[in-house]
Amino acid sequence: MHASSPTTLHGLLVFVGSTALLLLSVTICRIFFHPLAKFPGPKLAAVTEFYAGYYDVLTFESYIRKIPELRAQYGSLPMPARWFWPVELIPFRANRPYSAQ
Repeated sequence: MHASSPTTLHGLLVFVGSTALLLLSVTICRIFFHPLAKFPGPKLAAVTEFYAGYYDVLTFESYIRKIPELRAQYGSLPMPARWFWPVELIPFRANRPYSAQ
């Protein structure tokens, strides 16, 4: 029995096709329908977490150092990644004294 029998080939094609369809649907949902989609920023960063990893690992520069460049390109409040929340969006008051109550 050969490893490339019609049943094996058919199963492989179904797997590859369904994986491609899943990735396409996740990409469309993240770019157009995600609650953070209205914020400016790179679309590749909206789709995948590998955008930050590219700058941290492959280019040997920190992704945090890329953020001022993104702000210059996309405005004062870009969303450089879905998991990244700029300090401006975090609700806290720096001038309020700490109270342990």
